[in-house]
Amino acid sequence: MLDRSNAVMSAVLCGWLAVSSSPSLSAANVSQAGGRGQDAASTQQKGAVIDESRLERRTTPVSCVGRQVVTLRNILLKSDAIAVAVSGDCEVRIQDSHIVGQIALQVAGGGTVSITNSIVEGTIAMQLTPPADVSVKSSTIRGQVQRVGSVSLKDAGGNLWR
Repeated sequence: MLDRSNAVMSAVLCGWLAVSSSPSLSAANVSQAGGRGQDAASTQQKGAVIDESRLERRTTPVSCVGRQVVTLRNILLKSDAIAVAVSGDCEVRIQDSHIVGQIALQVAGGGTVSITNSIVEGTIAMQLTPPADVSVKSSTIRGQVQRVGSVSLKDAGGNLWR
């Protein structure tokens, strides 16, 4: 049996076009586009590439409030609740890291988050409320993405959404 990533990759390699209103893809929402050949972009690996043995291990949740700037680089953060909470005009940069929590990332208010080459996973990977501004590049998002109202979630490419 194929898992979601294999089903989606098979669909891409067969020249199918994924159609979904959410960033999460599955074989159920992939339809035949017809006539498209394999291109170079479809053969490139998607998602984060990190060596978890080199990450600094943490269990204390991160909270960013107000006008702070917080950078999480080369961190493995595991929390039983909310791993990273962002509110107000706070800016968080997650790079080359693995964030795990029941809710891995919660962004409320004017928080800005950039995620690069990282894994964000949880029952709820991201919980976003207006006017949250989140960009994701070359990362793996495992879990549900909850959006309340109008939030900015930018897929900058190279991501794997599960």
